[in-house]
Amino acid sequence: MVIKKTVYPIIVVIAMGILTLLLLLSRNSAPEPEPEPPATDPGIIVTSGTVKRGSTLEQILVNENIAYSEVLGIIGTFKSKHDVRRIRPGQRYELHRCTSKAVIEFRFWRDPVNYISVKRLEDGQFYSEKRQVPSEKILTTVHGEIETSLYEAMTERGVPVEAVRKFADIFAWQIDFLVEPRRGDRFELVYEQHNFVNNIIRVGKILVARYSGEKTLEHTGIYFEDSEQRGGYYDPEGNSLRKIFLRAPLNYSRISSHFTYRRFHPILRRWMPSLAIDYAAPTGTPVVSVGDGTVVYAGWGETRKRRGLGLHVLVRHNHIYTTWYSHLSRLPRGIKRGARVRQGQVIGYVGSTGLSTGPHLDFRVKKHGRFVNFLELELPPSESIPPEYRDEFKKLVEQRLQLLSSVETTSIP
Repeated sequence: MVIKKTVYPIIVVIAMGILTLLLLLSRNSAPEPEPEPPATDPGIIVTSGTVKRGSTLEQILVNENIAYSEVLGIIGTFKSKHDVRRIRPGQRYELHRCTSKAVIEFRFWRDPVNYISVKRLEDGQFYSEKRQVPSEKILTTVHGEIETSLYEAMTERGVPVEAVRKFADIFAWQIDFLVEPRRGDRFELVYEQHNFVNNIIRVGKILVARYSGEKTLEHTGIYFEDSEQRGGYYDPEGNSLRKIFLRAPLNYSRISSHFTYRRFHPILRRWMPSLAIDYAAPTGTPVVSVGDGTVVYAGWGETRKRRGLGLHVLVRHNHIYTTWYSHLSRLPRGIKRGARVRQGQVIGYVGSTGLSTGPHLDFRVKKHGRFVNFLELELPPSESIPPEYRDEFKKLVEQRLQLLSSVETTSIP
């Protein structure tokens, strides 16, 4: 059969009409699907502020227009990490909220690098933890020699002041850095330094330190921490460098009078025992307890014999030792009968009260009820490495001494 060319356009038109009709019928029979809503990103709104004098955490959160139920949740969780009564003026806080104003996170900055984070969990409850700004930790090894003082020698080598203080504290029971260092004495140390992302630098632990001197001889301190994170400094044999008493109760300029049974009293004008060590120092110099103990007296002399001591403090350390601190100008808050004090805690300030010709500290020690010469006391270490940690400590000693003998450098551990 032969089809003429004129028939083709008619067939095409009919086919297109049928297709269009089918498309219209399908659209009418099946509803058009609704478009999916766009994904919404609530975003995070961060606001910050500082604590004003007299403000409470509750007031701060309420003033930020936070729902009171959330305020209670944040405070209740925050208390587990920080005493709300110790919030100080000037401390900073941050609030992280979504656009619905619900709190995502509350940050309270204890200092420029440490903060407490209170976060909302998926179940709506709050969780609190102590956090720190990220940092890089490096180790620094320093060797040096004393020309004038330990402070000047170490700072000239680039050692931060905080590390100098920590170094002196390590050997506080073995060396009196005010009077014993000599020109030519050597020091060595390896310490941690934390470089925070907010450009703050802080000194961490001194891992190992050594001081070698003409008068002091050689002392080495190695930091060791047990499984319960209790740390301290020990010599290479495992004996604690900490002793039950410090070498001195203050930073003094000189000893103006030594322990003696025959001294001419400058005020009473007669020969009599002086069962104390007099440390000459400016008025207001802090006086610290040489050991842990309990204050058994704090005030002016109640008896005739003790009136000459002026304002003074007595600290009982155990059933053997009691220390006396006299001629004080004033006492810090909290130093009273029954108060517990720690070794190195300030318990008074140098003065010239009582029978005194000038500012100084009259320091006495009683042993089994009798005054003794503090400078001649042989005091044992307060503790040593427990037997169960001996092997671990021995390995650590080798590592730390190797660090100490390395060339001066800064390295990432």
